[in-house]
Amino acid sequence: MNGKERVQRALAFQVTDAVPYYLMRRPEVEWALREHFGVDDIDAEMGSSLYLLSVPFLPPAGVEDLRPGEVFRDAFGVGYQWTERGGMCPRYHPLSAVDSLAAFELPDAQLDAHAVEAAIRAHSDRFILAIKYCGLFERAWFLRSMEQLCLDFYDNVAFVEQLLDLLVEFNLSVIRQLIRFDVDGIMLGDDWGSQTSLIMGPAIWRRLIKPRAARLYAEVKSAGLPVFVHSCGNIMEIIPDLIEIGVDALNPIQVIAMDPEEVKRRFGDRITLFGGVSTQKTFPYGTPDEVEAETRRRIEVLGEGGGYILAPDQELQMDVPIENIMAFVRAAQAQSPRTDG
Repeated sequence: MNGKERVQRALAFQVTDAVPYYLMRRPEVEWALREHFGVDDIDAEMGSSLYLLSVPFLPPAGVEDLRPGEVFRDAFGVGYQWTERGGMCPRYHPLSAVDSLAAFELPDAQLDAHAVEAAIRAHSDRFILAIKYCGLFERAWFLRSMEQLCLDFYDNVAFVEQLLDLLVEFNLSVIRQLIRFDVDGIMLGDDWGSQTSLIMGPAIWRRLIKPRAARLYAEVKSAGLPVFVHSCGNIMEIIPDLIEIGVDALNPIQVIAMDPEEVKRRFGDRITLFGGVSTQKTFPYGTPDEVEAETRRRIEVLGEGGGYILAPDQELQMDVPIENIMAFVRAAQAQSPRTDG
């Protein structure tokens, strides 16, 4: 059984010979692992079950740095600044002070077909999961600013609805291109949760986000592909809604925000869990033995009856010791064969 088959069986809530797994990581961690293993394809070295294909767009024309080396502007006009930890933070919000979207134009969403096809050919034995992050809520606040968008939820609902409808059309154009390729699933990312609850609350989410997200998921399902959703934080109260509108797998099951075992107990027969090993505590601050023990626990409990893909609960950062990463890999590779009986 190869990685693709294990993931497909997990999504069908069937027991596999081993729980499928993937090591989510930042590019800096990727480079460190390549040096550690002495190979370019570390997923092959680790026996990863998936290949995560970040959707490659062709470069938009006319997009230039605002301040080269420090801030750049994306195709939507959002300006980002590099943080001390190497991530990017939105600092310039092009729609922060407008009252109308009359002059706002969506960028071209043309995918780099050659890059997609090359990635699929190179990883045909793994489950090819195409990822499109920054969907509706996230893209809206990047454009509008978090503070202004949250005010708009109460004071300017018509504006929010118009903006979200435009973003639905952009995302649909991306999905319609992706489903022409031989990918095995599509993951749409849109962080809705803080570490304690939904950022906008369930009523607003259900009114403004849910029906539009459902349109996107239906487009994926129309191609016969499973829908993966990525949302950080505590989104426990809307997991039934996600199941209702067709989500097959939920990522990353952030340990500090939601108890993975409670999520499994309540929803594990209806939605596949993807993630669940703590990157805020165990990976950076635990010992290798503690990482290995938590990884084995997730395999044992979350993997029962299928419906689980083992992974860190966020991308690994550079504060995670190599020894702890290797402890995760050892536990994933050392799984005892499982049977359907």
